[in-house]
Amino acid sequence: MNLHDAARRLPDIAVLRDHCRGLAVLHAILEPEAARRFCAFAVTDDGPQSAWLRHRDGRWLRVDFCEAGALLHWHKEPGQGRIAVPDDILKTLRPILHEVRCDCLADPQLMAAALWREKDSDAWRATDDSAPGASPSLLRCLTDRSPERARRFAAKRYGTPCDLEAVRHLIGLRPLTDALVAGLNPALDLTDLGPDLASAQYPLTMRLPLVRHLSAVGPGAAAEPSRPRLASPLQPVTTSLVSSLQPHGTALLALDRPRHDLELFRRRDASGLITTAVFRHGADHDQQHFTDLGAEVDSDMVAIGGGASAVDSPHGALLTASYPADDGSAWLASSKDHNVPQPHRLTAFAIGMKIDGVSRQRLVEELLTVVRTRSRRAAHPYVSARVPQGHTLIGGGFRVNWQDPPSGEANGSLATASFPRAGGAWTVRSKDHQISSPCTIDAFAVCLKSSFVIDGAEYTVRAWTDFTESEGSPVPHPSAALPLSPSGYVLTGIGAEAQPTEPGSLLWQLEPTTDGTTPGVRAGAKHHGQWSAATLCAWALGIRLQRS
Repeated sequence: MNLHDAARRLPDIAVLRDHCRGLAVLHAILEPEAARRFCAFAVTDDGPQSAWLRHRDGRWLRVDFCEAGALLHWHKEPGQGRIAVPDDILKTLRPILHEVRCDCLADPQLMAAALWREKDSDAWRATDDSAPGASPSLLRCLTDRSPERARRFAAKRYGTPCDLEAVRHLIGLRPLTDALVAGLNPALDLTDLGPDLASAQYPLTMRLPLVRHLSAVGPGAAAEPSRPRLASPLQPVTTSLVSSLQPHGTALLALDRPRHDLELFRRRDASGLITTAVFRHGADHDQQHFTDLGAEVDSDMVAIGGGASAVDSPHGALLTASYPADDGSAWLASSKDHNVPQPHRLTAFAIGMKIDGVSRQRLVEELLTVVRTRSRRAAHPYVSARVPQGHTLIGGGFRVNWQDPPSGEANGSLATASFPRAGGAWTVRSKDHQISSPCTIDAFAVCLKSSFVIDGAEYTVRAWTDFTESEGSPVPHPSAALPLSPSGYVLTGIGAEAQPTEPGSLLWQLEPTTDGTTPGVRAGAKHHGQWSAATLCAWALGIRLQRS
């Protein structure tokens, strides 16, 4: 992977900054002594933010953020860098080096290479096409932002295994809990993380109505002690306390702030008229069953696709719904454990869409149609929702009605497939598992008019659909990932199909993804309670407008 490859895989500035914040708190939990950490995030008194990752051999990578944009640069030993690198960086971003007091200004041969992105740019730029100057493992922590990569990097650096769901929780910037911190480092208390949470501007979890008072960490605070200082054992939360923890006003208190779903990425199609964006919302507590957890889209958008992720271990929780809300404001997801208790936190994803020159009302009432079709009641129900004439299939979803009618004997039916079918239909399947539990399942086909007029010009919808199969022979935990075609399409729908087998493989993951440049889909399935190998297909759907 050369510098230009890395530039194509890096995400938007905001996404990269949030990922660095999550990594920094993970490392703070695993290693309380700051000097021994391999990742950190800090905010300077005058605003710029910096994150760095360090390799065991002393090489390090740093990302600086300021109003002008972001600069990613890495370094070798003194005197081993290239003098020309600072000269390649845009003049608008060079002040970052001054603002964050980078050592390479005093030693121009310290910096080995750099990538940068201006605030209003839609892509990262590289100094040249050479190989990265730091350890590739450091760069992969930023180009591959999966929890698996973060866990692997941390485990190698500290020799401590990490729970995957805990890592997923942290890099997703979900509020911390005592249990999560203790699970990663039993010797550490949540209150010990006060300065690190403030430095990373990480969402705070206050153990309401009372929390411990922490030492001030804002501008002008004493450098020592670096650890939190307890006042009286427990005192009420105050505004001044919150301000001292988050001097730049980014603390997230569930008491008085509205929910804000995290936007993962946003793209325009080749025509420049269609915009889609992906939003994520995670549950804030563990449950055995979730019903209609919603990821909301922006108010000027309509939810036209989405997915969800539960957990695959130790026992697993499986998906039972992924479908659009009636008013198009959100994508709803449901999950449950089965036979064996598995408290978990479900994450819902929504794909929102808007079209320039088309009001949201017109999009909902005239151009978009959602077809819902219900199956017969069965042990393994399946059904397809067909696309109306004059429309194009752009996404779909499912809802397993395992509690309808409500019954104490309903053990549950679990999703096995939700995908586009040749001929213009969205097909869904589910099955009871080990214990008989007949029910129905709903299929949702999200359809857009195949042609329509915008500002007097007629446009035709061009659709792209593709799938990929999990690699190798059937396995108990199959997974598959597929990028969207880069030819000017925007992501509108995702799907997955676990091949029918017995005892069966069940869906636990169906989520939109991006590698920084190309949206796509990642899907996962698993056996449950009884060994069963299977293959899995992942589907991605996209559209673009073409003037007629």
